[in-house]
Amino acid sequence: PPQPEFCIFYAKPGARPIDGFQAKWPQPPEGIEDAASLDHLSGLDLPCYRVNLFQEKIRGTMMNKTDREKREVEHQDAGAAPPGENETREMLAGRTCIVQVRMPDLDRQIPSLK
Repeated sequence: PPQPEFCIFYAKPGARPIDGFQAKWPQPPEGIEDAASLDHLSGLDLPCYRVNLFQEKIRGTMMNKTDREKREVEHQDAGAAPPGENETREMLAGRTCIVQVRMPDLDRQIPSLK
């Protein structure tokens, strides 16, 4: 069977309903302040998906030993959250997750099971 089409986004409280498939999604927000001004955030534009772990690892190897140790201590103090996770939580705070699924083969004449 074919894979279903779906769309995931997050809406602010009181935001008007939208069709996520037809929406013209803006550029991903650069920071938490940019996200706060948007009524809807695409689930694909969250900071946790934009982190390049390979690039982070390379940055770590380019540091001298004292800088690397300092960075490790900072990560431990920050609760050792993966890169982008804290920013994602702040962006989604108070928002509702909405998942829309296209079901073109659904027969509207058959009543749903309750």
